[in-house]
Parts: sequence; C-alpha cells; structure tokens
Amino acid sequence: MKYIFLGTADFSVAILEKMMSDFFYPELVISQPDKPVGREKIIQKTPIKEICEHHNLRCLQPEKISDALEEIKKIQPDLIVTAAYGQIIPDEILNTAKFGAINVHTSLLPKYRGSSPIQTAIANGMKPGLLSC
Repeated sequence: MKYIFLGTADFSVAILEKMMSDFFYPELVISQPDKPVGREKIIQKTPIKEICEHHNLRCLQPEKISDALEEIKKIQPDLIVTAAYGQIIPDEILNTAKFGAINVHTSLLPKYRGSSPIQTAIANGMKPGLLSC
C-alpha cells in the first residue's frame, strides 16, 4: 500500500516512527517549511524533516500544501495520513488517495480543536481516558 504522510510537529514524529517500525514506509513525507528560531533567527528543521533525513525519506516542504498537488498526484497514493501537519488540507488533495485520508489528532474532535486542544479539554474538566464529551 502506497501512502503519503503529512506532519510537522513532535507529535507527528511518534506516529510516523510507529508506522515505520512495522516496515510501513511512506512514498513521500510533507512537512511545513523550516523556520528561523531565536534571537539569531537560526533556521531550525522541523522534527519530521529530521526524521526523514535520518531514514532517507523523501520530504517536501511547500509553503502551501496545494503547491504539492502535482507531486501527490504522480504518486497516486492509496492512503494519506496526517498528524499535526499545521495547515488545512484541501479536498482536492485528500481525494487523491484511493482509500481516503486518516487524520491522527491529539484531541476529541470536533469539540476540542484549535491551537490548544489538550489544554482546553483539561480546563473543561475532561479526564484522561474519557471518550465522550
């Protein structure tokens, strides 16, 4: 099965590494562009890009995910897996995958989403392990 993985943050590293531990390697990884960090504005690689370099995985870092559409179409993926990617992925990209897309998320969607889903859930009294809102 051919799949494309979209992720950027530390959370997405754990997902990708687990998939690869079962010898399920992506055809392509897409991450947000590297960003300048700190006072000196030193360019820092995304956590996913570091993993890609370590495992010799092909990684694209487009400013806008739609800029990668043609490359995604060439691959003709069976599945797209996203985890903490950082952009809304247009239907045109999600629909390229034969079996659709899976979004691994840290929150109880759709109620707790946004920039701080875990903190919001805790502030609203959610306890670990609860599945209903």
